[in-house]
Amino acid sequence: SAGLAAPPAAAPAPDEPGSAPDNAARPGLHPALFAGYKTLAALRYDYPLVLLDNVADGALVRPLSGIVDGVLQRIAPRGAAGEQLRKHVLLLEGKIRALVSGGVQGSLSALWLRAAAELRSAASAASERSLAESLDSARAALRLDGKIIDCGGETPAAVLAHAFEATRKAKTRGFHDKAEMLARRLGDILKADFMSSREGRSAENLKRAFGRFESSFDFDALSDILTPSAARASMPEARRRRIRDVLATLRAQRFFAASGRDGAGERAQEVYPFVFESCAAAVSAFRQRLPEMATLVKALAIADLESANRYKESQHDPIFRRFDGAALAPEDLALFPPILVCLRQGHYDAAEQAKIVDLLSSSLPIKILVQTDDLLAPSGIESGTSFPDAGGTRLARMAAGLHGAFVLQAASSHLYRVSGSIAKGLAYPGPALFSVFSGVGQARRDLPPYLAAAAAVEARAFPIFSRDPDAGPDRSWCFDIGANPQAERDWTRHHLTYEDENHQAVSEDVAFTFADFVAGDRRHAGRFASVPRGAWRETLV
Repeated sequence: SAGLAAPPAAAPAPDEPGSAPDNAARPGLHPALFAGYKTLAALRYDYPLVLLDNVADGALVRPLSGIVDGVLQRIAPRGAAGEQLRKHVLLLEGKIRALVSGGVQGSLSALWLRAAAELRSAASAASERSLAESLDSARAALRLDGKIIDCGGETPAAVLAHAFEATRKAKTRGFHDKAEMLARRLGDILKADFMSSREGRSAENLKRAFGRFESSFDFDALSDILTPSAARASMPEARRRRIRDVLATLRAQRFFAASGRDGAGERAQEVYPFVFESCAAAVSAFRQRLPEMATLVKALAIADLESANRYKESQHDPIFRRFDGAALAPEDLALFPPILVCLRQGHYDAAEQAKIVDLLSSSLPIKILVQTDDLLAPSGIESGTSFPDAGGTRLARMAAGLHGAFVLQAASSHLYRVSGSIAKGLAYPGPALFSVFSGVGQARRDLPPYLAAAAAVEARAFPIFSRDPDAGPDRSWCFDIGANPQAERDWTRHHLTYEDENHQAVSEDVAFTFADFVAGDRRHAGRFASVPRGAWRETLV
């Protein structure tokens, strides 16, 4: 237990901002509530995460433990009959968790096979057969796959990029469903026009159309009969050219990868990139592509009208001549994949922060990930001291006050639990900010990033909140803090049982506060002092 002390009289040395005076608490101490989490690989929690290859039921990611639970529900009988099977599969889960914790990378299926092989090779001859049967049964019931990741410095970008890719693929499918349907209709119109033209009713073309029955007809005579009517039925050249231009635009677009359903993959142009490392690059790309976006939206609108034979030149030509990027409505922009900007603490400056605020104040469909690694880095703003101010939360708080921006703040430890909000933010038609604390800046050899990130949430140092402008009529509806642990309390409280100096069991409810979070960081050990039991007073609290 540590009590808050007044700031030390002497200013800390620049290279060690939390240098401790003689009366300070020893650095490297942890809050007592950490005691049960020293070996994360032995526990079942939200990591490792599996970035699912095929998004099912809107799920982008799943914890390994949740996937294993699903397998066991399908294959393990209830009660004692399924106990051995459950034991074997949970051993497999623990082995996969240890592999990932040790730095092994790959897909869930690959690590599943490796873990199973290692377990079988270590098993005794008597138990190997039953173990193999259990693991084979579980493997056959595994219905999900994807890259498996641990909680670390690359996790926020990996999860956001995965969710972004799922959003992009969904928009690509939607575009191709519509574009290919329209292209077929327009193609049929052009084909019918050709078949009614002089060329389409020529003897040679009629002969090809009849195929193996050609010997039964005099195609020259048939062509002479049909050609006069072809001249009267021919499509106006302006319409033919308009339809061909639309089809060319649909084929040449660079916003969506070719579907492959029409063999267009080989001739498709390279697709535009949508992930950037600066706001300036993202805005520049958006503005450069705006004319092409307008051209594609216009082509789809014309195709819709032409396929229904509702295009009126006198009415629609003036409208489409004036149609440009400025005419694009939010629903038009929603057709396209959004742009994602990934920024990491230490890789952007105050000027970039100003650009972030400008972007979030706009209506552009640009999504921004701001990753904070160190909440307690010295700010240097106080006279002679460096007080931890959890500066990584300031940008999200500022953005939450903007009218049209979607905002989500969360730590890496809770990314699975807020994955639905991540999907909402990426689908939101306007700008979105994702502020994520990774925990790696507070992590030490004996404090993994997951625990540091979770502690920041528990201590309210980096609270989870979201602001969804579409959630309701006013800010009270749009703002949500419900994902925080014990959100109804000022501080989270947990039951702790320990042994005192007299070897007696003691149980009490312990609050985990911001002070506990700071005390776990050795750079600020000088702000805390050990208080002997004899000096404990109510006035200390």
